[in-house]
Amino acid sequence: VLLEQLVAKIGETCNLTMLAGNDVVYVDRVETEWPLRMHLQPGSHVPLHCSASGKLLLSFLPKDRRERVIETLPLRAYSERTITDRAELRKELTITRRRQLAINNQEHLQGLIAIAVPVMLDRNRACAAIAVQAPVGRVVLEDLLAFLPDLRLAAEETAKTFRQ
Repeated sequence: VLLEQLVAKIGETCNLTMLAGNDVVYVDRVETEWPLRMHLQPGSHVPLHCSASGKLLLSFLPKDRRERVIETLPLRAYSERTITDRAELRKELTITRRRQLAINNQEHLQGLIAIAVPVMLDRNRACAAIAVQAPVGRVVLEDLLAFLPDLRLAAEETAKTFRQ
């Protein structure tokens, strides 16, 4: 219901994701009604290093585990904007964790942007991410960032179900 409400307000596809090994898995996803969209089913996997949810969830892993993942992750380039340098990825993850916001600016798929916020179990642990994604032909990053308060509210509401 929360994702449906977000999609109704934002007008773009929203999803709930979690870590699954070295990937991100879509737990729930509500598609926009626009004909131009990236269609992924719940259960689909996307790479950690070039998706908003992946970078966000990676940034909240305990330092030792995060470092192990960064060292073993195949940093394959999916577009010319994909981060393929481990030092650059570490910098991006530090910024992501500090602002509790991840941005995918066409890093996974050319023409697709996304932002993600954490679903926090407590002050330091994220158990999931809520994200919105859209094609650049329809929106720019600033358009998505305008909905940050809505995403954070949905993440807080979602966190309550994980804490029970």
